[in-house]
Amino acid sequence: MNPNDAKELIKKVSKHNIEVGMKPKDMKDFADTLILNLESFPGVGKTSIVGQATEEIDFNLDCIALASYDAGEIAGFPMLDKENKIYNRAKPFWLRNNEDKPTVLFFDEVHNAPTANINVVSMLINERRLGEHELADNVTIICAGNRMEDRAGTNPLPSQFKDRLTTISVEPDLESFLLYANSKGIHHYILGFLRNLPQNLAKFDPAAKSCPTPRSWMRVNTILNMKLPYTLQCEAIKGQVGEAAQADFLAYLRVADKMENPSEILSGSNTNIPEDSCVLYALCAALATLVTSSTARNFVKYLSSLPNKEFAAFTIRDAIQQNKKLKGDKNITDWFFKEGRELLL
Repeated sequence: MNPNDAKELIKKVSKHNIEVGMKPKDMKDFADTLILNLESFPGVGKTSIVGQATEEIDFNLDCIALASYDAGEIAGFPMLDKENKIYNRAKPFWLRNNEDKPTVLFFDEVHNAPTANINVVSMLINERRLGEHELADNVTIICAGNRMEDRAGTNPLPSQFKDRLTTISVEPDLESFLLYANSKGIHHYILGFLRNLPQNLAKFDPAAKSCPTPRSWMRVNTILNMKLPYTLQCEAIKGQVGEAAQADFLAYLRVADKMENPSEILSGSNTNIPEDSCVLYALCAALATLVTSSTARNFVKYLSSLPNKEFAAFTIRDAIQQNKKLKGDKNITDWFFKEGRELLL
């Protein structure tokens, strides 16, 4: 499942689980709820997916890294009742009281946690309580972790725990990444490069010191924004995505330097179309980043002149993702109804 679909599934399942949880006690059956467990290799963005989903449905998010605590902290430490000479469990720090706003209780990196921690959470997932402490009705649970084969310090999950989860395999996907990257204002060089060479989005190798993943490209964006001297920038990029992806990216940058000035195109003073598709990818990424409502007319006019209409489609889509105001621009809507309906739908 790609990250966008995983996010939509989280939103729908979370709303459904809260609806079940808020029913009268005699009408509840928690077998009617699903506990999603996202699995992937490191760097695909599982934590970000959960964060985006909860933000979009306006839920609270409590993120608990299970491997960072011992079983006593997760279950609640025993406290002595001196009067009755018995031990009671303290309420765990992360177990919320009932609040007006629905909450996603997110157990991250479950595959890295000790088995004792997993067994505690297993009780919570199955019975929605820990001893006498019950989970609030407006709280739903999501889990996530890395796959065993990726050698990310993971442990086998107990069989009874796996049986209580709905495990979803999340795979990297270019369009999902670009949607997220556009929302974060990622550098247009990275957008153009991955459009041109999408196989470089993710090449996870557990034996490598570094390799390209969606997370590592977000950090390459940080490196580019630091404006380091060229030699230092090259070494930093190699340390983030590995030597092979770094070589491809630097080769792309050298070609991208040959592109027309995007400001001249948006002003209407330059209408040249690059013959090299790599240069055109770079130019389209830059145009999508720089276009505004005042330059949208020239932007659409130039894209409409491109022989490959798919370039126009993804450039306009990227531009709208970066600048929501463009969605209602007359030039953009006219292009959609005249040329883009079949390309974008």
